Amino acid sequence: MRCVGLVVVGALGGCVEPGAAPPAESDPPQVRPDPRGAWAHDEDGDGVVDAIDNCPHVANPDQADAGERAAGALADGVGDACDPQPALVGNAVALFVGQFDPPETAELDGDAVRLGVPGWLVLEHPPIPGRAVMQAGVRLATVDGRRGGIAMTRLDGGGGCQLVDDRLRLAAPTPASIAGVPALPPGTPLTLALTTASGRWQCALAAEGLAPIVLAAPADAPDADVGQVHFYAMADHAWVDYVVVITLAP
Repeated sequence: MRCVGLVVVGALGGCVEPGAAPPAESDPPQVRPDPRGAWAHDEDGDGVVDAIDNCPHVANPDQADAGERAAGALADGVGDACDPQPALVGNAVALFVGQFDPPETAELDGDAVRLGVPGWLVLEHPPIPGRAVMQAGVRLATVDGRRGGIAMTRLDGGGGCQLVDDRLRLAAPTPASIAGVPALPPGTPLTLALTTASGRWQCALAAEGLAPIVLAAPADAPDADVGQVHFYAMADHAWVDYVVVITLAP
């Protein structure tokens, strides 16, 4: 399933001016722990299998990773097409799921998972530093004239992003912020991203032909490690095509 990529960090991330020549040392390997079927599955359809793709959710057949080199550092293994801080060393694809194991609370639909009502999906993984971008490729159906909805949250006492009834909502530790979303055809591939860093939370939504919609709010606590990634349907039906977590540089 090909989905629109989205990396919106804005004021949450830093920057480094390009300068020194690339170092002579070798870049680190771009291989993550082998998720189920990753050596045979190509989520973004760019000809590079998920297990070694440096942007497994965004098509980048050239696997370009030159941002850090231009700043005089080693490439960090996150491709330029999806790197939220392309000139900073220290980003990493900490989690990627392009195929899902059969959950008890949802149904598989090809290589995606379909959430009904009630329906939810919990992805368990080792703790990930609180400075991170959680992103998912999702699709929503229209039922009884209303578009379905989905929420992506952190199961660590934190908040998350909700998309329901043509509204995007950031549920942060502080009061939520809300923005309207233009009506889109049912089944449109969407990307939903939650960024947590530097005491601020950010929720962003993008789709082909739609300018990114971004909500941000201050957090009332230090950045906490990302716990489990949790999705649940707000109305019938919602699909999750992939999930990726990219850690940010300190």
